[in-house]
Amino acid sequence: PIVPGLTIFFKIMRISTFLLFLFICTLNAEVNSQNSLFTIRKNNVELENIISEIEKQSYYLFIYNKDVNVNQKTSVNISGLPLPDALHTIFDKMDIGYEIDGSYILLSVQEKKK
Repeated sequence: PIVPGLTIFFKIMRISTFLLFLFICTLNAEVNSQNSLFTIRKNNVELENIISEIEKQSYYLFIYNKDVNVNQKTSVNISGLPLPDALHTIFDKMDIGYEIDGSYILLSVQEKKK
């Protein structure tokens, strides 16, 4: 004979184990994307092309409005850089600011840098 309370207990434990496993997988994916090293070598391409390359190499998505000129041409030659350093290298000479917010990279127009 199976005790009714014991059956419910095992169902709760099974669900709890599944949720814990799901949480660990999600946490692992976030940590891996933050530790990713980026290699991008592009000459005289639109910024949108470089943004797409970063999205392909990571879990990050770029968000920007129509005021951000992603059609401007630029050249990038980075190898084995973590995300913050890669973004600094890409946007350093542009009038575009960036902010990393979770799995999003927010782009905004800034005053021209000297």
